[in-house]
Amino acid sequence: MHFMAIIGTGLLIVLTTWLVLVLLMVRARLYPPRLSALRALFTLGRAHPDDLGFAFAPLTFDITYIGRALRLSASLVLHPQANGQLVIVLHGFADSSAGAAAWLPALHRCDVNVLLVDLPGHGESGEAICSAGWFERDAVSQVISQIQQRHPQESRRITLFGISMGAATALATACSDSRIAAVIADSPYADFPSACELHARLFGLPGPLFQRAATWIIAGYYGVKFEELAPSRLLAEVPCPILLIQAEQDQLISPTDAANMRTTVQARKDGKSRELVIAGASHILALAKAPEQYEEALRQFLQMTGDDRP
Repeated sequence: MHFMAIIGTGLLIVLTTWLVLVLLMVRARLYPPRLSALRALFTLGRAHPDDLGFAFAPLTFDITYIGRALRLSASLVLHPQANGQLVIVLHGFADSSAGAAAWLPALHRCDVNVLLVDLPGHGESGEAICSAGWFERDAVSQVISQIQQRHPQESRRITLFGISMGAATALATACSDSRIAAVIADSPYADFPSACELHARLFGLPGPLFQRAATWIIAGYYGVKFEELAPSRLLAEVPCPILLIQAEQDQLISPTDAANMRTTVQARKDGKSRELVIAGASHILALAKAPEQYEEALRQFLQMTGDDRP
């Protein structure tokens, strides 16, 4: 009996430890660390577009998010030759508009207006859970409605530019919002659960058994259908043209999934979708690795999709 009690106690300790670790992972996914303006200023040397030399208008958007009021923070940078073309930049997990401002100079040189948005629970926006695009896609659509009301001439043609998780959010939004003319997806993972597992392996964190349990809890409690948010699936479903940008050495996607996603874009019938692979680049670092090649791809795609003629 004493031996059985020891085994039972040991199993209880193991299960309790497993559950605690899983719940910690759930919380980490739902509430990623914030890249606040102050933290961004110290770590990146910038907090707002004027730190990069761009005049901007600070904006807030009051939206409804999972049934409650939420305020989002954003920065609008206008270009005199934009001709109504607005690019809305969506940052990745645990990032913010301050981090996404790294793409601002290249976009500005493409002669477009740029709106940098802090997604729910990120940057300077209000406290909220991160759902990897499930609830965020509706938030982005609300932002589009409000920016078009406030700046109708500057936002006649909307392009979503998403980075990593922001790319998944952009693709998901474009599937349900016909106002979006094009999507630029930089470093999209194949699907969020797989990206979490690859990220965990990269940093030596607990493996698939823990990661999948965390995914199951979030999906069950909040009703998030991660399979419907998978960029590998959405690339075929988005009705507007797509520019897929991949880092050749992206740690959050397998080479097979990356190749399959390129094949999906190549098979699209819109005639304007393109793919770009930057050799030697890591996750979200394609611009830093090959800035001229990257910017030229942006310029060509934005010019092509910004043309209203058939």
